[in-house]
Amino acid sequence: MACTGDDAPAEDETGTDSGGDGDTDGGPLFVPLGTILIPAGEVWRGCLMGDDDCDANESPGGMINVSAFFLDEYEATVAEYRKCVNVDACEETADDPDCNLSRNDRNDHPVNCLSWNQATAYCEWRGLRLPTEAEWERAARGDQLQLYPWGDDTPSCELAAVDTCGNSTSPVGSLRAGDSPFGIADMTGNVSEWVSDFYSANYYANSEGEDDPQGPDSGNEHGVKGSAFTVPPGFPAQRISKRNSAAPESALRIYGVRCARDR
Repeated sequence: MACTGDDAPAEDETGTDSGGDGDTDGGPLFVPLGTILIPAGEVWRGCLMGDDDCDANESPGGMINVSAFFLDEYEATVAEYRKCVNVDACEETADDPDCNLSRNDRNDHPVNCLSWNQATAYCEWRGLRLPTEAEWERAARGDQLQLYPWGDDTPSCELAAVDTCGNSTSPVGSLRAGDSPFGIADMTGNVSEWVSDFYSANYYANSEGEDDPQGPDSGNEHGVKGSAFTVPPGFPAQRISKRNSAAPESALRIYGVRCARDR
């Protein structure tokens, strides 16, 4: 998991050296604790050719380049977020049985009921940040042209925590058959995840071919990626390319967080 100890330090204090490719200065690659390196590469962003379920805001689809970055292997858990609350770096979620932080039996479930503001504060406490929408799609789709993180098979209870599997979140990483090509868990199902970008319905049309797109310069809402445990299998909302958005103070039970860091 991403944090250890009672008062978890920032991630840049707790990572490991990798024996793989080094940094650009020739030294060992530093891997922040709990993250996976997503290599630089092209990714198909938005509506796939032949996908009849696309919304207008997913078009035009096309290839973009995304630089290497680190992404949490798992969505932030209740236990991890509680550590941030305990040191007054994060706000508590609503005291509601639908919010996992209010329950004592869900420490290994994803924290939910998070606003964009709360998600941002949590990542910053860890020395990380929210991923961009482009980074999120790169991590979910990899080098493949596929509808879901695991391929094109319709979501099932073996692949994702979706509505017919109990209308509840599951412990993070408990459905590894649904991992993305890079080994990132729960990118469909469990909770939807905030991204850093401001949201614009026509942003893809305004940023075709742009490398490392960061989203619009301003806006009233931020992007949300990945379907949640409330969505039945096979609904279009479960596709990687689906785009949602919400106001930064919105804290629905479906909203959670996964953090990123520059390589």
